[in-house]
Amino acid sequence: MTEKIKIKRILVVCQHFYPESFRINEICRSLSGGGVQVDVLCGIPSYPQGKFYKGYNYFYPRRQNYEGIRIMRVGEIPQWKKGGKLFVSLNYLWFPFASLFHLPRLLFRKRYDCVFMFGLSPVFMSFPGVIYSRLRKVKSVYYILDYWPDSLYSVIPLKNKLLRLILKKTSFWHYKKSDIILAPSKGVLRKVREEAGVAEERSFFLPQSCPEMYETLVCSDELHNRFDGKFNLVFAGNIGPAQSLETLVEAVALLKADDPGFAQTFRAIILGDGMARGAVEAKVRELLVSDCFEFEGFIPAEKVLEYNELADALFVSLSGDPLFSVMIPVKIQSYMAAGKPILAALNGEGADTVKEAACGVISPSGDPEQLAEAIKEMLSYTHEKRKELGANGKRYYEANYRHELFMERLTGFLDK
Repeated sequence: MTEKIKIKRILVVCQHFYPESFRINEICRSLSGGGVQVDVLCGIPSYPQGKFYKGYNYFYPRRQNYEGIRIMRVGEIPQWKKGGKLFVSLNYLWFPFASLFHLPRLLFRKRYDCVFMFGLSPVFMSFPGVIYSRLRKVKSVYYILDYWPDSLYSVIPLKNKLLRLILKKTSFWHYKKSDIILAPSKGVLRKVREEAGVAEERSFFLPQSCPEMYETLVCSDELHNRFDGKFNLVFAGNIGPAQSLETLVEAVALLKADDPGFAQTFRAIILGDGMARGAVEAKVRELLVSDCFEFEGFIPAEKVLEYNELADALFVSLSGDPLFSVMIPVKIQSYMAAGKPILAALNGEGADTVKEAACGVISPSGDPEQLAEAIKEMLSYTHEKRKELGANGKRYYEANYRHELFMERLTGFLDK
């Protein structure tokens, strides 16, 4: 429990933080609520729209207080969507470079008991945390959410051997220089040990949780007025190449071709934004299934609760990249917390988790024919059957993924 934690001051390093919607926000709130002074070194909010949030620019505000958490913002170049890979690369590299200007003040004015790095993409975002911990000789804990460089290759099929070698060495350097490595799946833990060479006594399995608010369903009359009358399949999250939503579009097209009346009974509601959204919407138009899809765009996390309540089932998918077979997308935990059945199009550990929890219907990654069959199976279930699947997921979540349980485990590693 956070109230038992021994450390008094912690530096959290993550390029993304409030008001961006990431899991690190609730982790920091829990640490702060347990009596820990939390300072966060992060970037300027711009994800996923690719532009600075309203009220923010490159120079202001650089210091903020969020529920007792002190925020230090580093200059950042947004991933401007029209800028393509150039602006993605600039975003990846600018944050670790610009963070170096914060290090003197951190090194000479502040003393932390621990550095916690929340490892989203890119791996370089953890660079200031590694440097601070080595120079100050304080413990560092690295939670790997995106395993690099494999996470990069799953989105960008980089072929240059020299560049791949540099990325591999750089990524593994960050892992090896951290005192404790935490992995969200057993597959990632195995890769960290076997590929990056991190010793077993320094690497541990810590499954993700999700914000506690996802345990709550909120009824919206406005949404029911808009969407009642069809089976509503809801997807919420980033829309990128990794999510392979084109597979869902192709599966729906197959079902509509077999049954022209399918569009009268089924609707996929897509929440979120990302670099692949335009391509997915174009695919919907190309395959003439616009009457089966609704794209709601980026919405506040609190609003997702209303769509979860509306949903007859929740959808999660990943591409067939080998990396994703050893990952459990956190979307699964949030769907389980909502107590709704899951329709999953993925391989490996994520699919095994849904199967073990007996909370949904599974099809392989990137296979529209199998996904079409899975959709038909879910549609054939009675309301009571779907309710049973959702209850199974809720029980599995409470036994394995509750936020309180996650924080007990995490604070144990921070104190270790």
